[in-house]
Amino acid sequence: MSTTLTKHDDLNASIHIVLTPEEYLPEYEKQLKTINKKVAMPGFRPGHVPKALIEKNYGDSTLYEIINKEVTKSLNTHITENKIDVLGQPIANEDSPVIERFAKGETFNFIFDIGLAPVFEPDFGVLGTFNLPKLQADDKMLDEETESIRKRYGKYESIPKVDTDNDMVRLTLTELAEDGSPLEGGVQKDVPFLISVVKDEPTKQLLLSAEKEMEFKVNVFNLFNDDHKEMEHALSLTHDAVHDLGQQFSAKVLDITRSTPSEMNVELWDKVFGAGKATTEEEFRALLKEDLEGYLNQQGEHILEHEVTDAVMSNIRIDLPDAFMKRFLINNHPEHYNTDNVDEKYAQEAAGLRWQLIKEKVAEKYEVKVEDREVQIASEANARAMFAQYGLNTGIEDAVKSLAKKELEKEDGYRKLFDKVLSQKVVRKMKDLVTVLEQPMQPEEYFATIKEHNEKHHQQHEHAH
Repeated sequence: MSTTLTKHDDLNASIHIVLTPEEYLPEYEKQLKTINKKVAMPGFRPGHVPKALIEKNYGDSTLYEIINKEVTKSLNTHITENKIDVLGQPIANEDSPVIERFAKGETFNFIFDIGLAPVFEPDFGVLGTFNLPKLQADDKMLDEETESIRKRYGKYESIPKVDTDNDMVRLTLTELAEDGSPLEGGVQKDVPFLISVVKDEPTKQLLLSAEKEMEFKVNVFNLFNDDHKEMEHALSLTHDAVHDLGQQFSAKVLDITRSTPSEMNVELWDKVFGAGKATTEEEFRALLKEDLEGYLNQQGEHILEHEVTDAVMSNIRIDLPDAFMKRFLINNHPEHYNTDNVDEKYAQEAAGLRWQLIKEKVAEKYEVKVEDREVQIASEANARAMFAQYGLNTGIEDAVKSLAKKELEKEDGYRKLFDKVLSQKVVRKMKDLVTVLEQPMQPEEYFATIKEHNEKHHQQHEHAH
């Protein structure tokens, strides 16, 4: 069988396969004999049906299967043995003659177009310098957090309505659809709020007017002060899922409580940080400062990850065989793509493909590996998050492991989680490859930076969808 590659340019090529009768007829005759031994026809015993009759009934389909198998095998073998890095899958050449019928004894010519993966070398040096926002908790922030802790560990009594912003309101939050009805499959969660920590004034006024059983609509991002880490924790969501949230939620007041703040003493400090960790107020504040900065600076790390990823996608040029990839999408996913919409939808597909190529290149060059255990841990984390949505956080380890195992056994389940873990590790590697300068910030500046980034990222996410 003759198989030849013709490169048209750096991104497009064709593979020409010539299949002669000498190459497919032996298998054809063998298959017909096998069919003859098994088939039963009126007036003939199995194995004694005339060959002409077998060919009449089974010849065309048998020949088609043999030729299709041989051509596919030759195509894949040529790509593998010659280490041709292709995008998508080979597509029959649009200009090659159409074979109306496979006739025994003829020589067949097949031409397949292939898209070639671009050859590139990512240069992280051109990306410039990145700033990593670092929170420096000041005395005011420590004082506010101390008071919040004292209230959290204080004595509570239930009251019928809110009197002051020191009261705590427990709300059932329900994600809403665009028409204002509860979103099917959306978030629903019971969450307590200390009114004094809510920064958005209109939202705070809503809470200050709250009474038991009262219902109202609220912007959930304003309710959480646009603190995405807190939303992840309180709503039992992943970081990406927070960006998928709609803004409008309904809120029903379940309970209103008033607390008498706890005394500042060792008993309180032991509850917060563990027995013996702090024996003086100075030691308590030092631990509190370290804890606050460690927790909240994760948001700065997320900003850095997004900015590095955006810079990589914007500055590392990768050309693609665009015309070929559009044909591939239409041919292989006709339920989503056609000649009328492929140009419009292709930009997002191309961006995803470029990111995949960059990710694979970085993983290969810098030996970024993903172990099976890491995929298992990711699957278990997903399972725990699912249980947490229903308020189940303890006594669930056996169920978590069982659910994680089932998820990995699903079709593409392991591959998807593997790809997610690889993406996370590659992004962390990219952060190591660029120049990062820590940018110390006071709380007001830090939170303003976080809010600005989150709003920008949320808008970009909605636009992409």
